[in-house]
Amino acid sequence: MKFKGNLLALAAAITTVGLPGQAIAQSQGTQAQRSANLRTTADLRARLSATEQRIAEGQRSGAITRARAAALRQQVAQTRASMTRLNRQQGFVSAAELASYNRTLGTIDGVLDRGGVARRNGHGMAVAGGSGNQAPEFRYNCQNDPIAIAIPGDRLDNALDQLRIATHCPISGTELAKGKRSRPVVGTMTPIEALQAMLNGTGLQMRTLKGGFEILPLPR
Repeated sequence: MKFKGNLLALAAAITTVGLPGQAIAQSQGTQAQRSANLRTTADLRARLSATEQRIAEGQRSGAITRARAAALRQQVAQTRASMTRLNRQQGFVSAAELASYNRTLGTIDGVLDRGGVARRNGHGMAVAGGSGNQAPEFRYNCQNDPIAIAIPGDRLDNALDQLRIATHCPISGTELAKGKRSRPVVGTMTPIEALQAMLNGTGLQMRTLKGGFEILPLPR
């Protein structure tokens, strides 16, 4: 009986190997915590579907181009695939991962807001997004934590704006980006890594400031 008990303890320990501390705590949390996680996960799935519908409406109305719509759909598909993979591996999606996915969808909402694509409330009624050329309001909460980022190649000033919204990191000196283009930046990375990748080959560099970044020309 003692040997059987030891085997059960070992099996329980193995199931948690490789999971970060927060994920272990969540997997072993109370019923209320698990229920809250399931509701948040379901809300994110609903938001993914609503975002896809909004992208389609934006393309149909001509507010965004077919190429831009395709790039945004790819970001949604990557987010959904990542979420599904983690759910299969862990049996749930952690709060930190859900927050990262919601930030990615916030970036997409910002693009659609600037294009003038109306949002819809829970009853299917259109509601105003941000004004055509104005980014949606958000509070800065810049942290150097890895997040899922999927920003297609674009005008560098547009790409920097998407990165700013996704990471909640202020970026100054963006006037230097005019007339330049960025490469796609896709993957799970820190804001610093994403910005450095975005600036590669543009003749620009970045430096960190307190709570954000500054764009500078490369020295000649």
